[in-house]
Amino acid sequence: MNILCCIDQNYLMPLCVTLASIYENNKETHITTHVIGKGLEDSHKAIAKELSNKYHQEIFFYSIDKELLETLPAVHSYLTNATYIRLFISNILPKNIDKILYLDNDIIINDKLDDLWNIDIKGHPCAVVMDSYAYDISHFNRLQYPMSKGYFNAGVMLINLKYWREHKVLEQALSFAEKYKERIYMADQDIMNYLFQDSKINLPLKFNSICTYFFIRKPVPYELWDELKEAQEHPVIIHFTWIKPWFYEGLDHPYAKEFFKYQSLTKWNGMPLKYYYKGWEKYKFIINSFLRKIGLKKKYSPYIDIQL
Repeated sequence: MNILCCIDQNYLMPLCVTLASIYENNKETHITTHVIGKGLEDSHKAIAKELSNKYHQEIFFYSIDKELLETLPAVHSYLTNATYIRLFISNILPKNIDKILYLDNDIIINDKLDDLWNIDIKGHPCAVVMDSYAYDISHFNRLQYPMSKGYFNAGVMLINLKYWREHKVLEQALSFAEKYKERIYMADQDIMNYLFQDSKINLPLKFNSICTYFFIRKPVPYELWDELKEAQEHPVIIHFTWIKPWFYEGLDHPYAKEFFKYQSLTKWNGMPLKYYYKGWEKYKFIINSFLRKIGLKKKYSPYIDIQL
């Protein structure tokens, strides 16, 4: 099984947590991980390699010219231009790899990946999970394609590299970025959604359980509620798309403790949490947390309660 992650030097810890969760839940599967890095030092690579070696798994590293990324449209505030690395993978990865599972680094694997990996994607660029953005018409008006085509989250993608090479996906993506720069808000995710609007395969929600899929207010139509329930109670892939669990403000996520279970298997075991908010928002959060702790304020969370 080939797995791909794309990172910059700031995401080494989450990458290793993701890898630990993959290895722990797929011990009988040979995993070859490919990491395309921006600004990765040899010391960073050594840490990830040591973790992979502990599980008798393989890991390879590739670099990308940062100038290739700097020419692309500005990204949303919480993204870095490292997200655009995904567009270049068919040119960077070995030509003998025809299929790869791409994973963001704010992810933990909660089960075996065999069922996902074995999905037939012949003739399609990728298999993906619909984002809650798929039910927000503003994204389709911005990108200018029909809402009926859907909008997927690019943090988990089973990718057909052979298709990408044959259909020159990189060239199409760069052309779109240059021609329609003003339409792009979510970086390469927007570009791929436009390019693959007719050719992608849609996967069950459990293969990319994003944060909104755990919200009390259901983010999907009624006909998907059974699928949503499975994604909540038996997620294969948990994707921390909102405030990350390594921040105090992200601890409300029902699977935050699972993140720390896998973090404990890395060199970051016991790492102190940080605050996501800055300035007054940070102190407001601290004060409200204290008031809830002593019972003077009712606890509020947008998340459902799941008994693990």
